[in-house]
Amino acid sequence: MKSFLKQWLKQLSAPSITLWLLLLLIVLVVIGTLEQAQIGLYAAQQNYFHAWIAWFPSQSLVKIPFPGGATLFLALFLNLAASFFSRFAWNWKQAGLWICHIGIVLLVIGSALTFYLAQEGVLKLGPNEAKSQFFNSRFYELALTQQGIEYDRMIAFPQSMLMDKAKLPQNDLPFTLEIVGYWPSWIQQHAHPDFASYDPTKVHGDEPGCMVQIWANGSAIAHYGLVLDIPIAFTYQGEQYQLILQHKTYFIPFQVHLMAFERELYPGTDTPKAFTSKVMVQDTKTQREALIQMNRPLRYNGYTFYQSSFYETETGYGSVLAVVYNPAEEWPYFSCILIFAGMVLHFCVKLVGFIHKESRDKGEHHG
Repeated sequence: MKSFLKQWLKQLSAPSITLWLLLLLIVLVVIGTLEQAQIGLYAAQQNYFHAWIAWFPSQSLVKIPFPGGATLFLALFLNLAASFFSRFAWNWKQAGLWICHIGIVLLVIGSALTFYLAQEGVLKLGPNEAKSQFFNSRFYELALTQQGIEYDRMIAFPQSMLMDKAKLPQNDLPFTLEIVGYWPSWIQQHAHPDFASYDPTKVHGDEPGCMVQIWANGSAIAHYGLVLDIPIAFTYQGEQYQLILQHKTYFIPFQVHLMAFERELYPGTDTPKAFTSKVMVQDTKTQREALIQMNRPLRYNGYTFYQSSFYETETGYGSVLAVVYNPAEEWPYFSCILIFAGMVLHFCVKLVGFIHKESRDKGEHHG
Protein backbone atom coordinates (compact mmCIF):
# COMPACT_ATOMS: atom_id res chain seq x y z
CA MET A 1 0.00 0.00 0.00
CA LYS A 2 2.83 2.41 0.89
CA SER A 3 4.69 1.65 -2.34
CA PHE A 4 1.50 2.26 -4.34
CA LEU A 5 0.91 5.60 -2.59
CA LYS A 6 4.53 6.59 -3.12
CA GLN A 7 4.33 5.76 -6.81
CA TRP A 8 1.03 7.61 -7.17
CA LEU A 9 2.45 10.71 -5.47
CA LYS A 10 5.53 10.56 -7.69
CA GLN A 11 3.43 10.51 -10.85
CA LEU A 12 1.14 13.29 -9.59
CA SER A 13 4.13 15.48 -8.71
CA ALA A 14 5.73 15.26 -12.16
CA PRO A 15 7.20 18.62 -13.28
CA SER A 16 5.64 18.09 -16.71
CA ILE A 17 2.19 18.29 -15.09
CA THR A 18 3.15 21.60 -13.46
CA LEU A 19 4.31 23.04 -16.78
CA TRP A 20 1.16 21.92 -18.59
CA LEU A 21 -1.07 23.38 -15.88
CA LEU A 22 0.77 26.71 -16.01
CA LEU A 23 0.47 26.72 -19.81
CA LEU A 24 -3.28 26.02 -19.59
CA LEU A 25 -3.65 28.83 -17.02
CA ILE A 26 -1.95 31.25 -19.42
CA VAL A 27 -4.28 30.18 -22.23
CA LEU A 28 -7.30 30.55 -19.92
CA VAL A 29 -6.24 34.07 -18.93
CA VAL A 30 -5.91 35.05 -22.60
CA ILE A 31 -9.31 33.54 -23.51
CA GLY A 32 -11.03 35.11 -20.50
CA THR A 33 -9.51 38.52 -21.26
CA LEU A 34 -10.69 38.38 -24.86
CA GLU A 35 -14.18 37.28 -23.80
CA GLN A 36 -14.36 40.10 -21.25
CA ALA A 37 -14.73 42.61 -24.07
CA GLN A 38 -17.78 40.70 -25.35
CA ILE A 39 -19.62 39.61 -22.20
CA GLY A 40 -18.28 41.93 -19.48
CA LEU A 41 -15.93 41.54 -16.54
CA TYR A 42 -18.25 39.71 -14.13
CA ALA A 43 -19.55 37.23 -16.72
CA ALA A 44 -15.98 36.46 -17.79
CA GLN A 45 -15.02 35.78 -14.18
CA GLN A 46 -17.95 33.44 -13.66
CA ASN A 47 -17.73 31.63 -17.00
CA TYR A 48 -13.96 31.16 -17.11
CA PHE A 49 -12.03 31.85 -13.92
CA HIS A 50 -14.58 30.63 -11.34
CA ALA A 51 -15.97 27.73 -13.38
CA TRP A 52 -14.93 24.09 -13.34
CA ILE A 53 -15.43 23.85 -17.11
CA ALA A 54 -15.23 26.88 -19.41
CA TRP A 55 -17.09 26.88 -22.73
CA PHE A 56 -15.46 28.97 -25.45
CA PRO A 57 -16.64 31.11 -27.13
CA SER A 58 -19.50 31.75 -24.72
CA GLN A 59 -21.80 33.48 -27.24
CA SER A 60 -21.36 30.95 -30.04
CA LEU A 61 -23.74 28.11 -30.86
CA VAL A 62 -20.78 25.73 -31.08
CA LYS A 63 -18.70 25.82 -27.88
CA ILE A 64 -15.38 24.16 -27.08
CA PRO A 65 -14.91 22.85 -23.52
CA PHE A 66 -11.81 24.01 -21.68
CA PRO A 67 -10.72 23.43 -18.06
CA GLY A 68 -11.90 26.36 -15.95
CA GLY A 69 -9.97 28.26 -13.32
CA ALA A 70 -11.36 26.19 -10.44
CA THR A 71 -10.26 22.93 -12.09
CA LEU A 72 -6.77 24.19 -12.96
CA PHE A 73 -6.12 25.65 -9.51
CA LEU A 74 -7.30 22.46 -7.79
CA ALA A 75 -5.03 20.38 -10.05
CA LEU A 76 -2.11 22.75 -9.41
CA PHE A 77 -2.71 22.52 -5.66
CA LEU A 78 -2.66 18.70 -5.78
CA ASN A 79 0.45 18.73 -7.96
CA LEU A 80 2.33 21.05 -5.60
CA ALA A 81 1.16 19.15 -2.53
CA ALA A 82 2.37 15.85 -4.06
CA SER A 83 5.73 17.45 -4.88
CA PHE A 84 5.91 18.75 -1.35
CA PHE A 85 5.64 15.27 0.14
CA SER A 86 7.42 13.10 -2.44
CA ARG A 87 10.13 14.96 -4.32
CA PHE A 88 12.02 16.94 -1.68
CA ALA A 89 14.34 15.48 0.92
CA TRP A 90 13.67 16.21 4.56
CA ASN A 91 16.93 18.05 5.32
CA TRP A 92 18.07 21.60 5.95
CA LYS A 93 19.57 21.98 2.48
CA GLN A 94 16.08 21.74 1.00
CA ALA A 95 14.51 24.05 3.61
CA GLY A 96 14.24 26.94 1.15
CA LEU A 97 12.32 24.83 -1.36
CA TRP A 98 10.04 23.59 1.40
CA ILE A 99 9.27 27.15 2.44
CA CYS A 100 8.64 28.19 -1.19
CA HIS A 101 6.18 25.36 -1.73
CA ILE A 102 4.42 26.06 1.56
CA GLY A 103 3.99 29.67 0.40
CA ILE A 104 2.59 28.59 -2.98
CA VAL A 105 0.18 26.11 -1.37
CA LEU A 106 -1.02 28.79 1.07
CA LEU A 107 -1.52 31.16 -1.87
CA VAL A 108 -3.78 28.62 -3.60
CA ILE A 109 -5.69 27.91 -0.36
CA GLY A 110 -6.14 31.66 0.19
CA SER A 111 -7.56 32.01 -3.32
CA ALA A 112 -10.06 29.23 -2.57
CA LEU A 113 -11.08 30.86 0.72
CA THR A 114 -11.58 34.17 -1.07
CA PHE A 115 -13.70 32.51 -3.73
CA TYR A 116 -16.03 30.78 -1.26
CA LEU A 117 -16.09 33.20 1.70
CA ALA A 118 -15.56 36.72 0.32
CA GLN A 119 -18.48 39.13 0.14
CA GLU A 120 -18.72 42.17 -2.10
CA GLY A 121 -21.44 44.65 -2.82
CA VAL A 122 -22.64 48.23 -2.60
CA LEU A 123 -23.61 50.42 0.34
CA LYS A 124 -25.78 53.40 -0.58
CA LEU A 125 -26.05 56.10 2.07
CA GLY A 126 -28.28 59.14 1.82
CA PRO A 127 -27.55 62.39 3.66
CA ASN A 128 -27.28 61.71 7.41
CA GLU A 129 -28.32 58.08 6.86
CA ALA A 130 -26.92 55.10 8.80
CA LYS A 131 -26.96 51.46 7.73
CA SER A 132 -25.54 48.14 8.87
CA GLN A 133 -26.06 46.18 5.66
CA PHE A 134 -25.04 46.26 2.01
CA PHE A 135 -26.29 44.47 -1.08
CA ASN A 136 -24.90 42.64 -4.11
CA SER A 137 -26.49 43.98 -7.27
CA ARG A 138 -25.75 40.80 -9.28
CA PHE A 139 -27.65 38.32 -7.09
CA TYR A 140 -31.17 38.24 -5.68
CA GLU A 141 -33.05 36.63 -2.81
CA LEU A 142 -36.56 36.29 -1.49
CA ALA A 143 -36.88 37.75 2.01
CA LEU A 144 -39.74 36.93 4.37
CA THR A 145 -40.07 39.19 7.40
CA GLN A 146 -42.22 38.32 10.40
CA GLN A 147 -43.03 41.56 12.17
CA GLY A 148 -42.86 41.27 15.96
CA ILE A 149 -43.37 43.56 18.93
CA GLU A 150 -39.73 43.63 20.08
CA TYR A 151 -37.92 42.68 16.87
CA ASP A 152 -38.55 41.49 13.34
CA ARG A 153 -37.52 38.04 12.17
CA MET A 154 -36.21 37.77 8.61
CA ILE A 155 -35.59 34.62 6.57
CA ALA A 156 -33.81 34.92 3.22
CA PHE A 157 -33.94 32.34 0.44
CA PRO A 158 -31.11 32.58 -2.14
CA GLN A 159 -31.58 32.95 -5.87
CA SER A 160 -30.54 29.33 -6.49
CA MET A 161 -33.61 28.14 -4.55
CA LEU A 162 -35.88 30.47 -6.51
CA MET A 163 -34.62 29.12 -9.82
CA ASP A 164 -35.30 25.52 -8.71
CA LYS A 165 -39.05 26.30 -8.58
CA ALA A 166 -39.76 24.17 -5.53
CA LYS A 167 -41.15 24.45 -2.02
CA LEU A 168 -38.79 26.32 0.27
CA PRO A 169 -37.64 25.10 3.71
CA GLN A 170 -40.31 25.80 6.30
CA ASN A 171 -37.99 27.20 9.03
CA ASP A 172 -40.61 26.79 11.81
CA LEU A 173 -43.14 28.84 9.86
CA PRO A 174 -46.84 27.99 10.10
CA PHE A 175 -47.00 27.85 6.29
CA THR A 176 -44.84 26.83 3.33
CA LEU A 177 -43.67 28.99 0.44
CA GLU A 178 -43.55 27.50 -3.03
CA ILE A 179 -41.80 29.19 -5.95
CA VAL A 180 -44.08 28.71 -8.95
CA GLY A 181 -41.81 30.61 -11.33
CA TYR A 182 -38.77 32.86 -11.49
CA TRP A 183 -37.90 35.14 -14.42
CA PRO A 184 -34.84 37.38 -14.97
CA SER A 185 -37.25 39.87 -16.55
CA TRP A 186 -40.72 40.06 -14.97
CA ILE A 187 -42.22 41.69 -18.07
CA GLN A 188 -42.28 38.21 -19.65
CA GLN A 189 -45.22 37.42 -17.35
CA HIS A 190 -46.93 40.82 -17.37
CA ALA A 191 -50.12 39.30 -18.77
CA HIS A 192 -50.49 37.02 -15.73
CA PRO A 193 -53.08 38.29 -13.18
CA ASP A 194 -50.48 38.26 -10.36
CA PHE A 195 -48.40 40.84 -12.26
CA ALA A 196 -51.23 42.84 -13.82
CA SER A 197 -51.12 45.47 -11.05
CA TYR A 198 -47.57 46.54 -11.96
CA ASP A 199 -47.22 49.41 -14.41
CA PRO A 200 -44.43 48.71 -16.94
CA THR A 201 -43.90 52.45 -17.35
CA LYS A 202 -43.06 52.77 -13.64
CA VAL A 203 -41.50 49.39 -12.86
CA HIS A 204 -38.52 48.51 -15.05
CA GLY A 205 -39.33 45.51 -17.20
CA ASP A 206 -35.75 44.22 -17.18
CA GLU A 207 -35.84 43.55 -13.44
CA PRO A 208 -36.44 40.03 -12.07
CA GLY A 209 -39.75 38.73 -10.81
CA CYS A 210 -41.07 35.58 -9.20
CA MET A 211 -44.41 33.99 -8.43
CA VAL A 212 -44.96 32.67 -4.89
CA GLN A 213 -47.71 30.41 -3.61
CA ILE A 214 -48.40 29.98 0.10
CA TRP A 215 -49.49 26.57 1.42
CA ALA A 216 -51.02 25.76 4.80
CA ASN A 217 -52.73 22.58 5.98
CA GLY A 218 -52.33 20.96 2.57
CA SER A 219 -54.00 23.68 0.51
CA ALA A 220 -52.92 26.88 -1.22
CA ILE A 221 -54.15 29.94 0.68
CA ALA A 222 -52.56 32.77 -1.38
CA HIS A 223 -50.36 33.51 -4.35
CA TYR A 224 -48.43 36.65 -5.24
CA GLY A 225 -46.35 38.05 -8.08
CA LEU A 226 -43.24 39.80 -6.80
CA VAL A 227 -41.11 42.36 -8.63
CA LEU A 228 -37.73 43.58 -7.40
CA ASP A 229 -37.86 45.85 -4.32
CA ILE A 230 -41.67 46.05 -4.16
CA PRO A 231 -42.84 44.45 -0.88
CA ILE A 232 -46.13 42.64 -0.36
CA ALA A 233 -47.64 42.43 3.14
CA PHE A 234 -50.09 39.77 4.34
CA THR A 235 -51.55 38.46 7.58
CA TYR A 236 -51.77 34.85 8.75
CA GLN A 237 -53.13 33.69 12.11
CA GLY A 238 -52.93 37.24 13.44
CA GLU A 239 -49.25 37.67 12.56
CA GLN A 240 -47.96 40.30 10.12
CA TYR A 241 -45.60 39.16 7.35
CA GLN A 242 -43.87 40.82 4.43
CA LEU A 243 -42.47 39.28 1.24
CA ILE A 244 -39.95 41.09 -0.92
CA LEU A 245 -37.70 40.12 -3.81
CA GLN A 246 -34.48 42.03 -3.21
CA HIS A 247 -30.80 42.13 -4.00
CA LYS A 248 -28.74 39.68 -1.96
CA THR A 249 -28.13 41.44 1.34
CA TYR A 250 -25.20 41.10 3.74
CA PHE A 251 -25.29 42.32 7.33
CA ILE A 252 -22.24 43.88 8.95
CA PRO A 253 -21.54 43.88 12.72
CA PHE A 254 -21.41 47.67 12.97
CA GLN A 255 -23.15 50.77 11.63
CA VAL A 256 -21.90 53.22 9.01
CA HIS A 257 -23.34 56.74 9.26
CA LEU A 258 -22.85 59.30 6.46
CA MET A 259 -22.12 62.59 8.19
CA ALA A 260 -21.19 64.63 5.11
CA PHE A 261 -20.44 64.24 1.43
CA GLU A 262 -18.29 66.60 -0.61
CA ARG A 263 -17.47 66.65 -4.30
CA GLU A 264 -14.92 68.67 -6.22
CA LEU A 265 -15.56 69.58 -9.87
CA TYR A 266 -13.21 70.38 -12.67
CA PRO A 267 -13.24 74.18 -13.19
CA GLY A 268 -16.02 75.32 -15.49
CA THR A 269 -17.62 71.86 -15.79
CA ASP A 270 -20.02 69.56 -13.96
CA THR A 271 -17.55 66.67 -14.15
CA PRO A 272 -16.48 65.41 -10.70
CA LYS A 273 -12.77 65.60 -10.02
CA ALA A 274 -12.93 63.98 -6.60
CA PHE A 275 -15.50 63.14 -3.97
CA THR A 276 -15.21 62.38 -0.27
CA SER A 277 -17.48 60.79 2.31
CA LYS A 278 -17.16 61.65 5.97
CA VAL A 279 -18.58 58.74 7.95
CA MET A 280 -19.03 57.62 11.52
CA VAL A 281 -18.40 53.93 12.16
CA GLN A 282 -19.99 52.67 15.35
CA ASP A 283 -20.30 49.28 17.03
CA THR A 284 -21.22 48.20 20.55
CA LYS A 285 -17.83 49.21 21.97
CA THR A 286 -16.32 52.02 19.92
CA GLN A 287 -17.07 54.71 17.40
CA ARG A 288 -14.75 56.57 15.06
CA GLU A 289 -14.90 59.16 12.33
CA ALA A 290 -13.20 58.52 9.01
CA LEU A 291 -12.83 59.98 5.53
CA ILE A 292 -13.36 57.75 2.51
CA GLN A 293 -11.85 59.18 -0.65
CA MET A 294 -11.02 57.98 -4.13
CA ASN A 295 -8.02 55.62 -3.81
CA ARG A 296 -8.14 56.02 -0.02
CA PRO A 297 -10.50 53.33 1.31
CA LEU A 298 -11.59 52.73 4.88
CA ARG A 299 -10.62 49.39 6.45
CA TYR A 300 -12.48 48.39 9.57
CA ASN A 301 -13.08 45.05 11.28
CA GLY A 302 -12.24 43.02 8.17
CA TYR A 303 -14.34 45.16 5.80
CA THR A 304 -12.99 47.57 3.18
CA PHE A 305 -15.06 50.53 1.96
CA TYR A 306 -14.15 52.22 -1.33
CA GLN A 307 -15.56 55.52 -2.58
CA SER A 308 -17.35 54.40 -5.73
CA SER A 309 -19.88 57.02 -6.80
CA PHE A 310 -22.62 59.36 -5.58
CA TYR A 311 -26.22 60.25 -6.35
CA GLU A 312 -28.48 63.25 -5.87
CA THR A 313 -31.43 63.35 -3.49
CA GLU A 314 -33.95 66.02 -2.50
CA THR A 315 -31.88 66.92 0.57
CA GLY A 316 -28.39 66.72 -0.93
CA TYR A 317 -25.93 64.20 -2.29
CA GLY A 318 -25.77 60.59 -1.22
CA SER A 319 -22.69 58.40 -1.31
CA VAL A 320 -22.19 55.02 -3.00
CA LEU A 321 -19.53 52.86 -1.35
CA ALA A 322 -18.17 49.60 -2.72
CA VAL A 323 -17.80 47.09 0.12
CA VAL A 324 -15.50 44.07 0.21
CA TYR A 325 -15.20 41.52 3.00
CA ASN A 326 -12.41 39.01 2.50
CA PRO A 327 -11.36 36.85 5.48
CA ALA A 328 -8.30 35.70 3.50
CA GLU A 329 -7.16 39.21 2.55
CA GLU A 330 -3.76 38.87 4.23
CA TRP A 331 -2.98 35.42 2.84
CA PRO A 332 -1.40 36.60 -0.44
CA TYR A 333 0.98 38.94 1.42
CA PHE A 334 2.01 36.24 3.87
CA SER A 335 2.39 33.71 1.05
CA CYS A 336 4.59 36.04 -1.01
CA ILE A 337 6.79 36.72 2.02
CA LEU A 338 7.23 32.96 2.52
CA ILE A 339 8.03 32.41 -1.17
CA PHE A 340 10.59 35.25 -1.15
CA ALA A 341 12.15 34.04 2.12
CA GLY A 342 12.36 30.49 0.76
CA MET A 343 14.07 31.65 -2.43
CA VAL A 344 16.58 33.75 -0.47
CA LEU A 345 17.28 30.86 1.93
CA HIS A 346 17.75 28.39 -0.92
CA PHE A 347 20.09 30.81 -2.71
CA CYS A 348 22.13 31.33 0.47
CA VAL A 349 22.41 27.58 1.08
CA LYS A 350 23.60 27.02 -2.50
CA LEU A 351 26.00 29.99 -2.23
CA VAL A 352 27.53 28.73 1.03
CA GLY A 353 27.89 25.27 -0.48
CA PHE A 354 29.54 26.70 -3.59
CA ILE A 355 31.98 28.84 -1.53
CA HIS A 356 32.81 25.90 0.69
CA LYS A 357 33.44 23.69 -2.36
CA GLU A 358 35.65 26.33 -3.98
CA SER A 359 37.68 26.73 -0.79
CA ARG A 360 38.12 22.99 -0.48
CA ASP A 361 39.17 22.64 -4.12
CA LYS A 362 41.74 25.43 -3.76
CA GLY A 363 43.10 23.85 -0.59
CA GLU A 364 43.50 20.50 -2.31
CA HIS A 365 45.15 22.19 -5.32
CA HIS A 366 47.70 24.04 -3.17
CA GLY A 367 48.31 20.93 -1.12
